[in-house]
Amino acid sequence: MAAHPGSEECFEQVFRWINECTTSHTRCLFEPSHLPKRILDISQEGTARDVKLLTQTHGLCDRYVALSHCWGTSPVLTTTTATLDSRKERIPWSSLSASFQDAVTITRRLGIQFLWIDSLCIIQDDKSDWMVEASKMAVVYSHAFITIAATSAKDSSDGIFRRRNYLPYQVATKPHSGFGKDTFVRQNLDEIDQHQAIHGIYSQLDPFPKDSATLEEPQNLSLSHFPLLERAWCFQERFLSSRVLHYTPFELIFECQTHQQCECGKTYLTSPIYNLFNGMDAAIRHDPSFQQVWRHIVSAYSSLRLTKESDKLPALSGMAKKVYVSMKSAESEPGGYAAGLWTTYLPSDLCWYAQDGAAMPSAYVAPSWSWASICGSINWLFSSERDLKEAPEVLNISSQPKGPDIYGEIIAGAIALKARIVRSRGLQFPRQDSSTAWPLRHFQASVGAIESDNVSSGHISPWPQTGDQGMVDVTLDISISEEDFGTSHSESVFLVPILKDSRHGERQGLVLRLWDSLTNTYKRVGVFKNGSNECFQSHPLTEVNLV
Repeated sequence: MAAHPGSEECFEQVFRWINECTTSHTRCLFEPSHLPKRILDISQEGTARDVKLLTQTHGLCDRYVALSHCWGTSPVLTTTTATLDSRKERIPWSSLSASFQDAVTITRRLGIQFLWIDSLCIIQDDKSDWMVEASKMAVVYSHAFITIAATSAKDSSDGIFRRRNYLPYQVATKPHSGFGKDTFVRQNLDEIDQHQAIHGIYSQLDPFPKDSATLEEPQNLSLSHFPLLERAWCFQERFLSSRVLHYTPFELIFECQTHQQCECGKTYLTSPIYNLFNGMDAAIRHDPSFQQVWRHIVSAYSSLRLTKESDKLPALSGMAKKVYVSMKSAESEPGGYAAGLWTTYLPSDLCWYAQDGAAMPSAYVAPSWSWASICGSINWLFSSERDLKEAPEVLNISSQPKGPDIYGEIIAGAIALKARIVRSRGLQFPRQDSSTAWPLRHFQASVGAIESDNVSSGHISPWPQTGDQGMVDVTLDISISEEDFGTSHSESVFLVPILKDSRHGERQGLVLRLWDSLTNTYKRVGVFKNGSNECFQSHPLTEVNLV
């Protein structure tokens, strides 16, 4: 393998991969499409290496390359309202960061004139422009001829053509004949989880893992060498692209809708991109509800990092649109989209839960009933064998987008359920957790023998009381401190059953806190499971409003 990713040997390998893909992969047929609204024109005039921003594409159809990169903490070259005119005239080569320079070099070597980089092709200080252009991410990446992934760069200053780790090194030997002989050795890539991190990361980053019932991280898997794969925005950039060329610390990796190939010579008959495109279609054919597809996507996405908390929904909007188009083409009805959830799968998809370590965002991102309201990994309690016969009725659901994209950032959301709501007698410490150090998020709640119509008072007790009936296990969305437990959680919590496991009879539902008694409005604070049927059936159905 070549010592440098920008070597002639590496480019020859890239040309072979692309040629094979474009000439023999029936799944990867490509037709040039309309260029994005703004794009970098990297055609060289003489010996100048400068580029410029093209803002009037006039419906031009041509091939272009998209860059997927981490912004990181270093300053990033951007286009703003103040710099827009100068960007159209000239962007000096010296002003481009190392990753941007390398992306231009790669694009030129591929013989392509146009390159799309988000920071330069979207006006970063124009909120309305950002919202409009961010909503087009799915189109930009899916229509690109190829996406260059700066997979090993933590920010744009790192560069794409980085010195490779685990390079061959020379070992001096002296055979018995007395003549010296040069020997070169290097660490086997399999020993550093290279292929696990890029190809075999089904359980963390692939929406369609080999074992759909398991979302646990593989043993010995480390993404520390692949910072791009940990970023939320790059999740949909990767999976929506028709082709991706990964520049990793160890080798080049090429993904397309047919397979995945590595510079070391390995070829996989599928790729994460293939799994998305084809797994989605297969899921629609075999499971008309299509519910698990979106749950896998959310579970994988929610574990990734965002610089701006407000990007939680915008950074997934392209995937949501892809899901909607796939379902409509298969004549499956997805329903509406509200705050990261599909209305067709409500109320059951309200029963998500946050993994340990979750936190609240510093500002409003989504209503409390949406998984997007939490910073942290999300999953669901039951994946199958559920009983919806006694599920609440969804009376109304709404979300108010901040801009033109209904899949993007929102400023408000509400849902009204016709449900049984039970006031708990109080949060209590489980006996086995009585010595656990604060902060805590796992409790128990008693729902026995209590009036359901009195919502003005409540009781929090530190220990289970003798004779309590109908104990349920409560998991709060975020851990709370001892001080918070004594103040904000001194009020009652309320339980709304949603689902029942058909096999075991176990129930699950939402844990709420009263937000506004005048409008009978609640906020979600967690989920519960267990609880006998008698605990809830004696309570009448009533309208419950969640914000």
